[in-house]
Amino acid sequence: MTTRRQVRSYLRTLIAACALALLITIGNIAGAASPSYAVSLQNPSLEQGSGNKPSCWLLGGYGSNSYQWTWTSDAHSGSHAENLNVTSYKNGDRKLLTSFSGCSPAVTAGHVYTVSVWYKSSAPSAIFAFKNNSSSSGYSWWAGSPQLPTSSSWTQASWTTPVVPSGMSNLSVGLGLRNVGSLTIDDFSLVDSTGTGGATDTTPPTSTISCNDSSCSSGYYNRSVTVSLAATDNSGGSGVSAIRYTTDGTTPTLSNGSTYSGPLVIGTTMTIAYRAYDNAGTAEPVKTQKIQIDQSPPTVLLSAPASGATLTGTATLSATASDNVAVDHVDFLVDGTVVGSDSSSPYSIGWNSASVANGTHTVAARALDAAGNTASSSTTTVAVANLASAPPPPPAPPPPTGGSFSTLASDASGLPRGDGSCASLVTTSTWEPRSDNYTANHTVPSNPSSVPWSNAEIGSYWAKWIANRNLVTGNYTGTTNQIIQWAACKWGLDEDLLRAVAVQESDWHESMVGDNCGSVGEASYGLFQIKNAYCNGGGAWGGYPYSAQDSALNADFYGAYMRSCLDNDFYDGGSWLYGGQTIAQIVAARGLDYAVWGCVGSWFSGGWYDSGAQNYINGVKSHLANKDWLKY
Repeated sequence: MTTRRQVRSYLRTLIAACALALLITIGNIAGAASPSYAVSLQNPSLEQGSGNKPSCWLLGGYGSNSYQWTWTSDAHSGSHAENLNVTSYKNGDRKLLTSFSGCSPAVTAGHVYTVSVWYKSSAPSAIFAFKNNSSSSGYSWWAGSPQLPTSSSWTQASWTTPVVPSGMSNLSVGLGLRNVGSLTIDDFSLVDSTGTGGATDTTPPTSTISCNDSSCSSGYYNRSVTVSLAATDNSGGSGVSAIRYTTDGTTPTLSNGSTYSGPLVIGTTMTIAYRAYDNAGTAEPVKTQKIQIDQSPPTVLLSAPASGATLTGTATLSATASDNVAVDHVDFLVDGTVVGSDSSSPYSIGWNSASVANGTHTVAARALDAAGNTASSSTTTVAVANLASAPPPPPAPPPPTGGSFSTLASDASGLPRGDGSCASLVTTSTWEPRSDNYTANHTVPSNPSSVPWSNAEIGSYWAKWIANRNLVTGNYTGTTNQIIQWAACKWGLDEDLLRAVAVQESDWHESMVGDNCGSVGEASYGLFQIKNAYCNGGGAWGGYPYSAQDSALNADFYGAYMRSCLDNDFYDGGSWLYGGQTIAQIVAARGLDYAVWGCVGSWFSGGWYDSGAQNYINGVKSHLANKDWLKY
């Protein structure tokens, strides 16, 4: 039984050694240009041993001190680590080293080596290096690292030796204490980090930072931010060893700050300083990123009109507002609907009280700050009493029941049509069933490229979709009906289909907010309910606040989505979005109409004729058949 156990132990060791050799070989093949090579250490994870001593390791030290060694199960990986507990100290040290007898690896003169080790400690520790000359059988002290900081959790430390001098044949490395404290050690590695031709790698690595999986903003966030760090080394370099960072204004070094091991959740305004180190010990210059978080809402008070006031003609609505950072703008609401906004103090607008019926109405103000936090004033009740004059003219007739723009085939040429061309082709009817859309219907972004569309929903195959999205301008003003017809013209779509979708999504109200998670931006907005962000803050289509303030931009974006869907722009070679087929295959088998309705359903569910999409399609078909928009 003893012999079989020894054989099994030998085989496990042999298999592990072969696996390590294979991994090193694969790494060298994958990055053949890299001059960084792992040096084999025996029992580097301290898994083999007996008593309190790992195999091939030396429990060393000297001087006047009291200590205890324990081969412990409190390991960073695997089943074992080594613990050193120094209970009294006068001088000397205690250290775990690769054994001088056949376990310390050979080294090459002119090269430098990087030692890495995982540890946790209650006292500062240090990496030790001993040398053996080719002319001598004994080992002697050679070099050591600066003191490593204490750490209550497992932390990886790395240190690069000086250049190996001529005559030095072997290197013994380890970790230890020169004072009272506890130190637990595991998972050593040794790398020859010498550059090509024997030159040390002196080119620093490069680190990057991201916030919530995208570029960090110089503005304010209104919730906690997930910050991620990443780093790459130069081609042929020794490889990234660690990213060190601080949040207290100090400079990150190998002995100051923290080693990045995963995303950080930042809840208050702070500046992160960070830098990457390579395995040769070369550090990049310190970089900084200020993360500004403002979760405090502004304050707002409606100052006019007074409660109980009687309003006639053009009335002044005014408010005072303040914020700990800055007020972005103040909205004024009558009966819960925004009737105007002002972005500079004193905040006020002129409102045509004749736009509502005579009688009792409510007025309120809502302030938004630069981070998107909102606050609303208390509502004030007023009376509107405009004198009757000549009877108002009858409303303009609704648009023709038969639409003049229909859906063009996939990959139809000449799309999208020009903004101005379509503006000249829309109906001249002034029929407007949604007067509350007036401001949004006459708002056009001065710079469409500044609209913050999100890239979170963009797949690697979707270059054609990105090209279409970049042509979304919202460059048209008119009635709600004219805007929908203009978007249908631009993207080659059936205008009645878009009218029916707008009934389903918003009942033709640009002010509609759906899928609301409570935080500004985590909702769907406008005529076609463009989803800006999910409830976890992750980006969807983006576009807010423009998508909520500009009817034409909202309709333009929906038209671009439908045209890209019909032109196969979302095909990714798999099952999304078209059930594993291309649009050409779908049209050939089932016709264009089937593809059109599949795209309509995908806007709602994100899938191709799944149950959610089919229910949505049925609703839109009902509105289309009944022409429900003519009943407004």
